[in-house]
Amino acid sequence: MRGNLQYRDAHLQNVNQRKRKDNKSGYTGIFWYKLAKKWCTQIKINRKRIHLGTFDSKQEALKARNDYILENNLTEYKIQEWEN
Repeated sequence: MRGNLQYRDAHLQNVNQRKRKDNKSGYTGIFWYKLAKKWCTQIKINRKRIHLGTFDSKQEALKARNDYILENNLTEYKIQEWEN
């Protein structure tokens, strides 16, 4: 560590990314898929994008992503709370 600069591997850098400015869902890893007209959720682990499914509601997509994180003990990922 040098000053307040910390070196992290690519996986942790990916986990710690903030939400993109064009994020319409308000949640990390959840986006609207126009062709299917559904909400999709995914997670990126070690540079591999894992598609977790498509859902009718944003809340279902969020639950699927949180469940995947918990089931696979991915402690470095944040559990996101549903904000109504």
